[in-house]
Amino acid sequence: MSTKTHDDKYAALLAEYRPRPVTSAKQYKAALTLFEAAQRDYSENPTAELGSILELWGLLISIYEQEHYPTPSPNPAEVLAHLLEQRSMSQAELARQLEVSRGQVTNMLSGARSITVETAVQLADMFLVPPTVFLQLGNSKVP
Repeated sequence: MSTKTHDDKYAALLAEYRPRPVTSAKQYKAALTLFEAAQRDYSENPTAELGSILELWGLLISIYEQEHYPTPSPNPAEVLAHLLEQRSMSQAELARQLEVSRGQVTNMLSGARSITVETAVQLADMFLVPPTVFLQLGNSKVP
């Protein structure tokens, strides 16, 4: 397909869907409606041009959602508890692997004790995640 034809089709879709920054709840609802309509159109006739429109609307909607509906980050104790549960690992087993007391693990899981940078690195290696998921800015203790 020639660039001219591609550009013409894309321009026509821009005129039809009229993507623009989303700045209010009313615009957000309208954007979601248009996004869903574009998805239906794309499922019936997938084209590169319509894919670009979907990507653009997705970005505009995402920017609004990040500002108005932020997703809180889980605290390090919640992350550790989740990873232990996923691995069916006991606190006692974690304490053995970290070479710390079981009480220290209990305190980390309850939030009574911050996870040190050294321990965060050990946990990251153990669970194959970035060490930063176990650290709270301003609350971590440097070994």
